Amino acid sequence: MFRSRFLAWLALAFVGLFAVACDLRGFRVQLPAFEDDQVRGLWIWKAAPDGAFERFTQIEFGTLHEQDGAEFLPYSMELNGESVTVDSPVERDAADNVTVGLFFGHEPGIYKVSSYNAAGESGLSAGTLTY
Repeated sequence: MFRSRFLAWLALAFVGLFAVACDLRGFRVQLPAFEDDQVRGLWIWKAAPDGAFERFTQIEFGTLHEQDGAEFLPYSMELNGESVTVDSPVERDAADNVTVGLFFGHEPGIYKVSSYNAAGESGLSAGTLTY
């Protein structure tokens, strides 16, 4: 139990360090059929001034793992030119969909997401994030 709390605080401190150097925003995303579709990551898209969405940040997923009875999904992204990896706790619903909380360095704007796997990429999300 101590190790879990220590790792959680360490992760918060780690994110806090990057928050000083860059503005971070978090969001939660549900990934239907995450394991069946072998989802490898997400693209975050930002609306351009003309309203079209352009790729902004790539989030790459690692391998699901358990620690102290909890399930985690590691993900990596680039912040301030550095690769950063963070573990996110996983929630599963009755249909075995995976929901995770993610952070990314952002600029003010409107964002959408898409997921990708070896077969290709999904369309842009119906919902938007506005910061």
